[in-house]
Amino acid sequence: MVEKFHFPTYAEQLETLKMPAGRRKAMLAGIKLFAKQGYHATSTVQIAQEAGISQATIFKYFKTKEDLLLGICEPMVELVGRPFIDKLTSLSDLEDMIHFFVRDRYAFVSANIDLVKIVSQEIFISFGLRQIILKDFQKVFLDTHQLIANLRKNNPTIAKDLSDLDIIRIFVGPLFTYIVQRHFLNIPSQDENRDLELVERQVLQSLIDLRN
Repeated sequence: MVEKFHFPTYAEQLETLKMPAGRRKAMLAGIKLFAKQGYHATSTVQIAQEAGISQATIFKYFKTKEDLLLGICEPMVELVGRPFIDKLTSLSDLEDMIHFFVRDRYAFVSANIDLVKIVSQEIFISFGLRQIILKDFQKVFLDTHQLIANLRKNNPTIAKDLSDLDIIRIFVGPLFTYIVQRHFLNIPSQDENRDLELVERQVLQSLIDLRN
């Protein structure tokens, strides 16, 4: 039986955060319209209409449309990154960790592909967004460093000459390629589960020191 990984949409997760109602409505409407018609094609007037609030309410919480996008992205590390790192930390077996990493991150991207596309496009343009992503990376870097140290300790078959960044690239690379294939190039899959199993094998084979 194939294990199913379900990930709530980011909009659903934002509903759980404590914040003023007007701010939440603006963020949720922003996510919906940015995904539907693109960030640059969406105006704050349209966002206000979709949210059922005034433009003045939007500008009460966000000075510009870019600030709204940054406000949407800012909670991502706590809502998405922190629970993910905590779960990874609880796993000690290499194959279990790879399986969870591949399935959970693919489920997250699949549930939030529109927002992922917006962020991937705007990160090259928005300095503020790049700063948020960098700050979020710094928040989880120390946890990631400790996670990899524990991974090496519990799995001595991992190649000793791999740096921490090597290991991160090995985990991310095959999955990133598959995500681009499926969600950016829209290349269909005859068997998604088989594809993800292959991604897992690629990661595992790249980590293991074949000289052992």
